[in-house]
Amino acid sequence: MQRLNKTGMPTLLVKNGFKFFFYANEHLPKHIHVVKGDNYAKIELGSMMIIENYFRASLKTIS
Repeated sequence: MQRLNKTGMPTLLVKNGFKFFFYANEHLPKHIHVVKGDNYAKIELGSMMIIENYFRASLKTIS
């Protein structure tokens, strides 16, 4: 069964409170969105680089 997040888009993974999802027909480069509470980030899939980070703490330090 496919999960949908609050925007109605497919959720790829939920782990430790992080939700990983994408929007269909979105702009390049290909990327996923990550949300935890009020925090948000966008990760480019080709390089796995964080291209937007609105987390209060670094994503590397959040567990």
